Amino acid sequence: MHVACSYTPSQNEIAERKHRHVTKTGLTLMFHVCVPLPLWVKAFSTAVYLINRLPSQTLVGKTPYELLFGKYPDYIMLCTFGCLCFSYLQDYAPNKLSPKSAPCVFLGYSPLHKGFVVLTTRQNVFMSLTMSNFMKLFFLM
Repeated sequence: MHVACSYTPSQNEIAERKHRHVTKTGLTLMFHVCVPLPLWVKAFSTAVYLINRLPSQTLVGKTPYELLFGKYPDYIMLCTFGCLCFSYLQDYAPNKLSPKSAPCVFLGYSPLHKGFVVLTTRQNVFMSLTMSNFMKLFFLM
């Protein structure tokens, strides 16, 4: 077994290729939607989420998700990064007459449960939601 020398990325081609793939995908998501730089973590984690659910020639047409969990990934939950969505706020409404939803920007998928990570347009606070209506053709810039 050979170990690569420290600070010599050229000695580990496979890891460098994977790192470059994640970086390029994350930057593409960010620049397509004009996401501010402080939100790079959300763009890159969404890139990894998507890459793990895409078929690979190296894996003979299978996905990393499929090899890890033994089942096909669920593509129904996939949404367009940076699109306008309306988050369901019923549980947070102070009274019956308050709005039931608020416009947000879709930033990715929750790592803990089956939900979404969004950026509210008013408060700039991340919320993890279980229900959202997505307008996949509209982007907030």
